[in-house]
Amino acid sequence: MKAKVLNCKIIYLNLIRIVEYNRMIKKYFTILLIIIISSCQNYSRTAIDKLSGNASTIKIVVLKPDVKLYEVDATGERIIKADWTNQAKKNVEIAMREFLKNENLNVNFLETELNEDQSQYLKLQKKVSDVIVGHVVVPEQKIPSKDIEGLDWTLGPKFSQSFQNIDADYVLILNIRDYFSTGGRILAQTLLVLLGGTYIPLIQQGYGTLIDVRTGDLVWFDFAQAESFGDTRNEKGAKDAIEKILKKLPKT
Repeated sequence: MKAKVLNCKIIYLNLIRIVEYNRMIKKYFTILLIIIISSCQNYSRTAIDKLSGNASTIKIVVLKPDVKLYEVDATGERIIKADWTNQAKKNVEIAMREFLKNENLNVNFLETELNEDQSQYLKLQKKVSDVIVGHVVVPEQKIPSKDIEGLDWTLGPKFSQSFQNIDADYVLILNIRDYFSTGGRILAQTLLVLLGGTYIPLIQQGYGTLIDVRTGDLVWFDFAQAESFGDTRNEKGAKDAIEKILKKLPKT
């Protein structure tokens, strides 16, 4: 009987060690995951060495930044925050104006609303950008016919007809998505880690696209992602975000 009790204790202690070991592995895996995501990753691709145009002065028109900020609750539901989003849009546009002014580029910001054709091209640009991100970042989504280091993508030659009213050589488009946890999600994630689960960070993403108006070709694309590369709800964070996304924008 004593031998059986002793064996049970040994089995129990070994099980405890296995559980603790697995928790330790999960803990270090979580820390490693956070470190990897927290360090901002930039994926920049370009099809040109420098900007060119028909006239001596190269013109770039910047469309209104597409910025959306969400709050994520304990169930994972994303709720867009209108007040945060509106403030972020203002901060991002201010940061873009400042950044591009310092780059000595001839830049105009489009103040008017896009027409129907232009809006459709903007939707197409978002879809193409998503495909590029998957192709470059996710090995399983790599497209065999595309060079992973180059940039061979287009919105089509009719792009110039739809944007002939803007008087520009290039169109610059910026997209940012950011996610913030509610108090309930923070509590749920904390409890999950304490119980041996894995912390799931929220990822901030942003990408910039430069399109040649004459051809509809994407000539530069930059994708940035991290747990945070700049809180666009404030001016300092917006400036940091813009510098990270646009730092490799081609020059004249």
